[in-house]
Amino acid sequence: MQFRRRNKSQITLSIAPLVDIVFLLLIFFLLSSSYVQPSIKLNLPEARNQEAAEKQEIVVTVDKTGTIYLNRELVVLDELSERLGNLMKTRSQREIIFRGDRTIAYDLFVRIMDMAKRAGAENIHISHQYTRESN
Repeated sequence: MQFRRRNKSQITLSIAPLVDIVFLLLIFFLLSSSYVQPSIKLNLPEARNQEAAEKQEIVVTVDKTGTIYLNRELVVLDELSERLGNLMKTRSQREIIFRGDRTIAYDLFVRIMDMAKRAGAENIHISHQYTRESN
């Protein structure tokens, strides 16, 4: 007696889309990763005078009581524009970093930004803290 065999259709899996997805993931992780350590290890020479290599930043800080600090020195709001102008004259990069408490008045924030622009600041960076949203 002869049995008839059913013709089973062969299931084929196309690997091309899988390879595309793997390459996309590889590119994503390469572009989004941050490198903490430099890839080239160097033994750098030492110098006694470090002042020329340091970047001098201008930081305006306002605490929750509205007290203003310019590079950790207490400043009155009326003197801020003049002091910023003097600092801007001595700098090649005209950047200011603003650090303000979240509870300061918006009016005070706008007044300080206006003073910085009038003093000659070209870029004003607003310092903030990144937090993840939890759902």
